[in-house]
Amino acid sequence: MWQKLQTLPNQQTHRGKIVYWHIRDGAVWHQHRKIHRADPATLEVFQTDGGSGFIARDKNHVYHAWTTLKNIGRASFEHIAAYLWRDKNHVYAEHETSLRPIAEADPAIWQFVAAAPAFSRDARHVYCYWDPLPQADPASWRHLHDSFSKDLRHVYYGTRIIPHENPADWNTERAQTTDVMRVMRHIAQAQANDTAA
Repeated sequence: MWQKLQTLPNQQTHRGKIVYWHIRDGAVWHQHRKIHRADPATLEVFQTDGGSGFIARDKNHVYHAWTTLKNIGRASFEHIAAYLWRDKNHVYAEHETSLRPIAEADPAIWQFVAAAPAFSRDARHVYCYWDPLPQADPASWRHLHDSFSKDLRHVYYGTRIIPHENPADWNTERAQTTDVMRVMRHIAQAQANDTAA
């Protein structure tokens, strides 16, 4: 939810002892850096329980911490869910100290998969955070558990295809009980074999 910084107690946001956004000496600051472009009269911060404390906007721009995001459309910029945002041109994923566009994601038809916060999709791609799942079919794709998912042709762990697995053999229970380290070793071995070939 957007909240005007000037209306918050002490004109600041914080989590624990860390002060994120604040107004001091007639200017906007993020942590200990002055945001020269930011307008203190119109600056709003995005506040959620457990939110990052990094996103703000004023009448002209969107900010991620001390970075002015000049290429983001201020008028169409909105929060979708969790760490995900969009404007009229792109879908963005917030990661640590950046807000990055998700390659080829179409903001008009993009869909957040609510049961799987790392995953999203549009009509052409399925994404794990901002990376597309290789060869994934959005129409048949579904989340299984944690970082496991599948479509009609492949089983995935994150953005990696688990080689030689039949999607028909995979369900939520199998994904819950599968040894992740074994899967990672299997993927690494297949990649090493491909490289050596």
